[in-house]
Amino acid sequence: KILFSEALMYRHHPQTLELIKLIKSKIIGDIFEIKSYCGFDIGKKFLNFELKSLNYNSRLLNRDLGGGAILDLGCYPLTMSMLISGLCENKNYSIPRILKKSIKIGVSKVDEHATIELLFSNNIKAYCEVAIRKKLKSEVIIKGTKGQIVINSPWLPGNNFFFEITSINSSKKEVI
Repeated sequence: KILFSEALMYRHHPQTLELIKLIKSKIIGDIFEIKSYCGFDIGKKFLNFELKSLNYNSRLLNRDLGGGAILDLGCYPLTMSMLISGLCENKNYSIPRILKKSIKIGVSKVDEHATIELLFSNNIKAYCEVAIRKKLKSEVIIKGTKGQIVINSPWLPGNNFFFEITSINSSKKEVI
């Protein structure tokens, strides 16, 4: 009888609350695809040579401390995909089936880069990519039958957040 919860800040930010309203309004129609990216490079490379030494005892690179891209960042794109798919089914969350996955293990034996493709029971496909050794654009792209919503900076939104909405009919991009 113990409630276990992770406090994901983005989930309670006004940006996500506004996104929920947009999805429920069907502004982009019925959703069929979600793409989420979250990643950074903790090192500096030039021609495949490390320019700065990495701290393999840090929490990101140490297996004993739960290191790796999946454990550090995977919760963000996964929970966003589960939230959006769940909204389309009027559920809190929807549990997906794994279609495809890839993982790159680094020198310290933790995952440095990972991707996963998911399929939810309502046929929404999700692609999630996370990395600690590759700079990724922090972004979520939600595609629907009438258009798409792009969220820049979904995981650390500021006060002046916005959505790029593109309609399939007009190919016109609107910023809200």
